[in-house]
Amino acid sequence: MNPAPSPVRRNTPEFVWLAGLLIFWAACVGLSLIVCGGGFLHPESYSFLPHYLSGRPLLPLIFDNQVTDWNNYQARELGFVFDWLDAQFIAASFRHGVVHFFSASHYILLLVAGIALWRIASRHLALPRTVSLALVLLLWTCPTAMLYSSYYRSAKVALLCVTLLTVWSWFAARDGRASFGTMRAILFGVTAAAMPMCDKLGLLFLFGMTTFLAQQAFVRRSPADRRVLIAGIVATVFAWSYQRWIGPAIVRHLMGYDVNVEHLSLSLGRLADFRTLATVVGGSALFTLDSFRIVFGHLSAGLAILAAAWVCHELAKHGPSARPRWLGGGWVFAGMALFITATFAAMLFVFPLMFSNEHRHFYYPLPAGALWITAGAAALAGHLRRRPEHSRWIALIAFALVVGNLFDVQAERFLLRHGKYEPYFENATRVRAALVHPDATNISPAQAAALLPEAPYVRDAVPPSLEQDRIFLLLRAQANAPR
Repeated sequence: MNPAPSPVRRNTPEFVWLAGLLIFWAACVGLSLIVCGGGFLHPESYSFLPHYLSGRPLLPLIFDNQVTDWNNYQARELGFVFDWLDAQFIAASFRHGVVHFFSASHYILLLVAGIALWRIASRHLALPRTVSLALVLLLWTCPTAMLYSSYYRSAKVALLCVTLLTVWSWFAARDGRASFGTMRAILFGVTAAAMPMCDKLGLLFLFGMTTFLAQQAFVRRSPADRRVLIAGIVATVFAWSYQRWIGPAIVRHLMGYDVNVEHLSLSLGRLADFRTLATVVGGSALFTLDSFRIVFGHLSAGLAILAAAWVCHELAKHGPSARPRWLGGGWVFAGMALFITATFAAMLFVFPLMFSNEHRHFYYPLPAGALWITAGAAALAGHLRRRPEHSRWIALIAFALVVGNLFDVQAERFLLRHGKYEPYFENATRVRAALVHPDATNISPAQAAALLPEAPYVRDAVPPSLEQDRIFLLLRAQANAPR
């Protein structure tokens, strides 16, 4: 039995709530900019910013894999489009007298992701709007959303956004009217195919999502679920083909060179090394736990485990009945947890240096968070269908977690600024000061333009002087560009 709608939900038009969401988003952006200060300059930005601001046409820029991914092809050109837009935003801001290194796409994609989550929770899961608002604020105030907003790569926040858009389109295709069923299934297929275009991780998400669609089609046995499953299979086949053949062919045609598509292949013999095995097994479990607890209010590990158990219980209890029982909602949630763990294990196996506080807290939780928060919203919806009188308590708990996020921002800021990224923050401060007060550097725009072609790119290290700083020289050379 569905809970009776509250007076606020019944009488308040949705555009008022959406306007409120926009106000909250603007407040979160303002707070993020305040706590981030000058932000940081990641070493890889010394390649990306000069590349995207070189003035070349867009297609060669995003398909030049030797620069965007060091010739290790990952087929994430959509993410590079957002990186290109961020570079134009930074350059335009500088020409208008504002020096910063923030990512505009980070905040805009978070806004779109929040709206998608709002529609999933309030419309398709019929959660009270106060609870739906709290879930969106949980997403917007988590440490990775608030603090990892400097220019680097938009791949992970783009994948978060597109994943939530895909979930939204899945609900719309499954629950919508039959007359629009095919069109909505096509829309779902398009958004699903876009996930791998944001990040390589999206291809794994697409494989896992197609498995889930097969489970849904078997359990529900509805024409809508069969249409969506077909759309998911087509999207998976296209994404795989694009990664293996279509994308490399486009690079070959535009750039005249071949890319490496085998760099992510796994050699299981490496697991014989105990340190590698411990990093993969233990690290993947920590990554999974952190991705869950951070998106739900930065819970302690013990509370996060209890919360995950509650979500699993509610999905098993209130989801559609399934035969055999292992196809039920609880087992699907457990399978999703194993899938996310296996995904992190594969990533750590290929890139063991990912095992750091910065990656666990600030970069990789976002994409997995899209899956966790959707599962949590579904569990809350199932619980409130049975116990609607709990809606106010659940809303209070959710808003208390949001307050906890805000109080935790300072501690997470300290972790980010005084760990591996400390020299990146110091360098950003130095470069911003030199661009704000260029007369103190004795480097004119003409001199900067002359020095830029010879400036070296030092990977994983900050440049030693302004005369060799590619970002300073790039922006200083544009100081006299027309506004």
